[in-house]
Amino acid sequence: MLDSGPFTVNLATIGVDDSQFKTVTDTLGKAAFGADGATGFEIEGVESDRVTARLLRSRPVEIQSYDTDAGALVEEEVQTVESIPFRLDFDRQRLEVFSNGRDTRAVASAIQQQIDLGQAPVQLELDLAGVYEAATEIDWDVSVGSLQVRNLAIDEQATGSYRMAIPEDSQADSYIADYAGDISYLGTTFERAGSAVSVGFYESGSIRFFSASDANAELWETIGTEIQAHGATVEKP
Repeated sequence: MLDSGPFTVNLATIGVDDSQFKTVTDTLGKAAFGADGATGFEIEGVESDRVTARLLRSRPVEIQSYDTDAGALVEEEVQTVESIPFRLDFDRQRLEVFSNGRDTRAVASAIQQQIDLGQAPVQLELDLAGVYEAATEIDWDVSVGSLQVRNLAIDEQATGSYRMAIPEDSQADSYIADYAGDISYLGTTFERAGSAVSVGFYESGSIRFFSASDANAELWETIGTEIQAHGATVEKP
């Protein structure tokens, strides 16, 4: 599911655990795309406590084509299939959607329509000071290149958001400590054994891997675990 190209991931809590593994996997497998002509699932892989899959949705799209008889452009509606990759982690009770926040809500809703979860999935925001602390604990060298801070005092009457570049020779810790609680974006670079991966963390919950690197998938496995272990995820109200 994850290759060397750039990708975005959003997270949500989901009320499934190891005891429901077979039931959930079988249910999603039976809800295959085409059964109702509009939405369905495609299972890509099953591990001991995780399922990787795609939500497939049929969408009408207006396109223009040239009508030779009329000698003009005409509009017509065609059906396209949208594919949204995701992973269910039963051990962490977590849904990982490798797309944007809107698609995360769509996947969570589609799963809930098939399975009685007891509680609706809840998208997760990020505590970026906690994310930075988690990043310093893994076996990668991390540097912070930029921060976006909200509620920054511009003058005595005005506040606003400001994105600042962090000098290479500075200590990111002091900047993060000064603005903790008001950081809305954290721009980082992770380096190890000749690999460098640029990752942007957004308070809204999105994590964006900007680099095309063979190390992307391994880094996400590592940092994704550490973020949760440090309690750096927060349920959206």
